[in-house]
Amino acid sequence: MKLIDTINKAKECKGEECLVMWDDVEELSAAVAHSGKKSAKTGGEMTEKDMEEFRAIIADMKKEREALPKKEEFDEKITTEKLEAIAAAANKLEKIVVKYSEDEMAQIEAKIIDAITTAKETKSAVDWEVVEELMAQKSHLKKFGGST
Repeated sequence: MKLIDTINKAKECKGEECLVMWDDVEELSAAVAHSGKKSAKTGGEMTEKDMEEFRAIIADMKKEREALPKKEEFDEKITTEKLEAIAAAANKLEKIVVKYSEDEMAQIEAKIIDAITTAKETKSAVDWEVVEELMAQKSHLKKFGGST
């Protein structure tokens, strides 16, 4: 998904090119928020809760990006903390976006993270079995590159 790739590139950037990359993330995020849909491959609508969280994260990212100095002042005023704040917002955004991605591996990895969190909270053997099943799906996908 283009938004996920753009977020990852922006998180890795250093220097003044970050300004342009974060602008791209913001524009693509706004497009996703406006459409509110999954990819054509997966279909369906984004849940209202995810859409609200998505919009809140976009607003946070925009606020952090706007706090960055202009390009001319970048080298003098940019701080690692400001770039890290934007990257942290992007990490949150990516967790929502991946749910609506056509990338099967990203979807499985997101499900594994959620399942592990649930299993740790409940300490239920059944929930740990769900984690094992998802890990098996991930392994199958890595080996064979397709759906299980």
